[in-house]
Parts: sequence; C-alpha cells; structure tokens
Amino acid sequence: MAPFYSCTTQSPAYVVPFTLNGERSLEFYWTQKGYDGTRMDRGAEACSRLDIRKEGWSAFRFYMPSPGFPTNKDGAIAQIFAENGCSSWAAMVEYHNNTMIVSHRSSCGGPAQPILSKDIQRNTWIPVIMHFVISHQNKGLLEIWYGDAPEANPTYRYTGNFAWGQWSGDSLNPAIGDNMIKLKIGMYNFQYGNYDNGEERRLYYDNVTQINGNPPNAWSLVNPMKAVSATSALPTTGEPFTFSLSGQGVMHSSNYGKVTGVRIVDTRGNLIQALTADTQSLTWDAKDGRGRLVPNGVYYVTLNGPARSATFTINNIRKP
Repeated sequence: MAPFYSCTTQSPAYVVPFTLNGERSLEFYWTQKGYDGTRMDRGAEACSRLDIRKEGWSAFRFYMPSPGFPTNKDGAIAQIFAENGCSSWAAMVEYHNNTMIVSHRSSCGGPAQPILSKDIQRNTWIPVIMHFVISHQNKGLLEIWYGDAPEANPTYRYTGNFAWGQWSGDSLNPAIGDNMIKLKIGMYNFQYGNYDNGEERRLYYDNVTQINGNPPNAWSLVNPMKAVSATSALPTTGEPFTFSLSGQGVMHSSNYGKVTGVRIVDTRGNLIQALTADTQSLTWDAKDGRGRLVPNGVYYVTLNGPARSATFTINNIRKP
C-alpha cells in the first residue's frame, strides 16, 4: 500500500490491500471487540508522509458496503490534520447516519458543517476531491467535489481562515518541528458513546492521490474517476517513462520518474490489466488479465510511482 501506511490503527483493526469485485483496493476494518477506550482504538486509518505547509490536494474514491457499514452512526472517512497546536483535524469528511458532511475550522473550536450529500449511496464507488489552502490572513480556501460534481462547480467552497500552526507570513514555518498539515483516509469512529457491542465496520478505498502544492491541471490529475488526456498535466520530474500499445501505433511518454507499475481500467472503473514496470518502458498487448483481447473503446492507464500516480487515456483501441 506504499506510499501510504497504516496509522492510528490498533489490532484487531487493520488496513490491508484487498480485491473488491475484481479490483485492487484498500480494505479498512474496525471492530468494537476489545475496545480499550483510547484514540488508537477508534479507527482504521492510513497516512502519507507528505508535509504540507500551504496548499494541497487529496482525492480518492470510497465504497461503503451494505451490509457491512452502519447507517445509524457518525464518523469520519478523511481528514486534513494540523499537527501543531492542539494537534487535531482542520477538516474532516464525515458521515452522520447516512448523510455526508464536511467539518472545517481555523482553530480548535467548533466547526462549520455543510452537507455534501443527504443520502450516501451504498455498494458503489463514490469519488471525493479536496483542495485546500491554509491561511490565518483570511486567504484560505477549502473546495470539496463529491460524487459527479464537475470541476467548475464544487459541491462546497469556502474562503477565509483555515487550519492553524506556527506561521511564517501566511504559510506554516518549516523551521518548527511538527508544524505541518498531514492527510489521512480511513475510518475515525469518534462517536464511541454509540458503539454496539461487538460491531464491525468495513470501508474500501481506491485511486488515492495526494499532492503537496498546486501543479497545473491538478483537479484532472487527482480525479479518481477520470483520466488526464494531456501529457503536459503529468508530473515533470525524473527520467522519461514510455508506455506503448503493441501494434496500435499508440505511445505515451512522460517525465514521471520511477514507475513501479501500470494499472489499466475501463470507463466504468473495472480493472482490465495490472503490469509491473521494472524498466523505463512498458508495452501492453491490449489483453486483459486472462489473456483475452479487450473490446474497442476507451481505457485509462495509470502510472504508479512511490510518491504519486498519474493517468492518461487510450482511445479507440483497434484489434490486430
């Protein structure tokens, strides 16, 4: 699950790679069994090693199963976490019963809590994109896209003060320890007074992308349900990596740096093929994981690296 790692998670809770309906994902599991009353025992979460001091993006798609996840509880599925000061969340995407909201604040007081969705769909993948700018000079920003919200029309947008810490101008001071924003995904089951004896919860994530900063075309780059069709939108660090489609005259090259694998899905998000990249080039033979030629159509190809991933589109594959 690199570059992410399990955090604020205590056995028997866990976070593990998992295949859900034929697709690779992350399974987050939590149970009330053995609950010891501590914060460590209230969730199943994953963190990244990004240290953000001004602006960032966090995106993923999540799958709430039914049965398997309650409709009468409150908790969080993602956090923008301020390490300094009271060391707590500056924003959380939360479920309240079967309503999805975002809580956000500029200090450790009471938050604003606008609604993202009044009815969380079950047994389907739902995308979430978060873009934020931290500020104590009233220049902060929080944008949330939920479900099929288009780039031009976020589900929620806030401007003003956001997050906290030790400031250098209007950014967090990097010379001070533990003075950064961290990003979390997974379950934080903070409503411990409403646990049921022995209850279990499962939640699934896929296409998780987090960025420190705001590169060109960032929304398209992180969007967990779409592909970046312009090569200029891809990261430009490291050595070029070349992807080609065998016999089809299709080639894609980007300065992406180290690529550890390639993931190919169709327009519905179904996994078609997963390939391992151990060189600076890779060829796909237009076959799925069972060796069958795929139908003509549109496919999304994701380059996976140790720090982030980027996606581009192959259109109208022609069979040899």
